Order: sequence, then C-alpha cells, then structure tokens
Amino acid sequence: MDNTLSLSWMDAEVSSRRSSYRRIVILSLVVQVAIGLFALIAPDTLVHLFRLPHPYDMDWPRAWGALLILMAAFYVPGLREPVRWRWSSILGIVGRAGMAIVYLILGGGFVWLALIEAVLALLLVIFYFGLFRAVVMAHP
Repeated sequence: MDNTLSLSWMDAEVSSRRSSYRRIVILSLVVQVAIGLFALIAPDTLVHLFRLPHPYDMDWPRAWGALLILMAAFYVPGLREPVRWRWSSILGIVGRAGMAIVYLILGGGFVWLALIEAVLALLLVIFYFGLFRAVVMAHP
C-alpha cells in the first residue's frame, strides 16, 4: 500500500505543514512587532536607519509602529488555527503584499520595507497554500 493513501500519513503531513506555516507566521510577526517597537521607542533612529523622510513636526513613525503592532494582533487567530481561521491568514497575506506595493510607490527608504514585506508575503503564500493543499488531500 502506498503511504500517501493512508489517513495517518496524510494527517502527519497536515500536521507537518501546519507547524511549518506557524513558524513562518511567527517569524513574520516577530519582524513586524520588532519594527513596530523600534518605531515606538526610537523613531529618529528608525528614520535614519531606513533613510525615511524626516517627520519634522509630525510623529508618524510612532503612529505607524503602533499600527504595525495592532495589525500583528489580527494574525493571532490565523496563527492558532490557520485552517479554521483562513480569512485571517489570507487577509494577512494580501495585506502584506498590499503594503509592499504601497512602500514601493512611496520609494526612497521605503523600498527596504517593501522588500521585507514582499519576502514575508511570498513565504506566507508558499507555506499557507502548501498547508491548504495538504488539508484538502487529507479530507477530500
């Protein structure tokens, strides 16, 4: 008998894919929260590090950092159960890709942030749809 046809093998495959996807989401959230905290704690350093436009009278880096941390909280249901809360996962991926496009449009130092977002979005797409495919194959 072929192992790919056994339910226990398919369940193990789903479990493996789920843990791989969770690791990528955790990496994504750690990067997002780290940048958000960096923007909250040391906005001037962040502006100089990424060569972003200087805020002058506005304190946009702190607001942006707080927003990044808030957005990370919306990933938690998708992190805990990515198949059941698939909209959280899918919207998170689409949001990352959208932010990469916005950062590219802004240009300048935002290009580095666009690269980070694009790489994380691509990794999330690859691992999430691998998990989704395994779930569909395990429960046709």
